[in-house]
Amino acid sequence: MTQNSIKLNALAALSEREREQVLTELIQSARLPRNGQASALDARIREYEIRFEMTSEELHEQLRAGRLIETAEIAQCLFLLDARDDRGVVIA
Repeated sequence: MTQNSIKLNALAALSEREREQVLTELIQSARLPRNGQASALDARIREYEIRFEMTSEELHEQLRAGRLIETAEIAQCLFLLDARDDRGVVIA
């Protein structure tokens, strides 16, 4: 059974062989596709692109150039982009 997490004290209580097995399973689990999460994020991002009438790349370019001010709505879109591009953002 593949685990998604383990507490450090539980990991420390395992034998070296068991730790290696658990850590290997965690790594393999992390490499698996996200069960459609990326597709859902893409759909939400596309809604923003339609609303803003520009691609995500154009949005970033406009922000960098100072031709666009970051609003709450733009910040939400940027958050979704970071999550989709796996920049450490976790969506519950």
